Amino acid sequence: HSFPTRRSSDLRDRVISKTELDELLEHSASHLRPIILMGYYTGMRRGEILGLTWDQINLTKGFITLKPQDTKTNERRAIPLNEVTTNVLKELSKNRHSDYPYVFTYKGHPILEIKRSFTSACRRARIKGFRFHDLRHTFVTNARKAGVHDSIIMAITGHKTLEMFHRYNKVDEDDLKDGANAILTNTKKQK
Repeated sequence: HSFPTRRSSDLRDRVISKTELDELLEHSASHLRPIILMGYYTGMRRGEILGLTWDQINLTKGFITLKPQDTKTNERRAIPLNEVTTNVLKELSKNRHSDYPYVFTYKGHPILEIKRSFTSACRRARIKGFRFHDLRHTFVTNARKAGVHDSIIMAITGHKTLEMFHRYNKVDEDDLKDGANAILTNTKKQK
């Protein structure tokens, strides 16, 4: 694939707070909530989430396995599940049609698009300038703030280059303050 280069003015840096996430979930349709939670807690792309099938999920091991044909980079990826995403998938599996492969469905059909319902949920929650893809930025930033090593975050999200990874990893004022305080703390320990 050849993707167009983006100008720096095209780059997005929107990261949603936990409070905004809660508001968004509260104002989302019931079929949209689990999709948003998967995006927030896994960093998966919208198409990867909507195309998810039950045979890609291993709840016992706690992983989603995307096949090369399921990813933008055409590489296999293992995505770990946390308690929230595991519970989301367990809940969805209770209402699963045994002969139906897709995880995210609406009235028995796979959900192919969520743009309209997502935009409506953002409007009702009064969240401006936020797109579904920004959940990837949020995941990367939250993982880094939690101390997850860059290489592990990149393995989860499928970012192949540090340049692309850093486009998704947003440093904010709190990060800058934390860095300054860490230096001060370390200096005091050296005395």
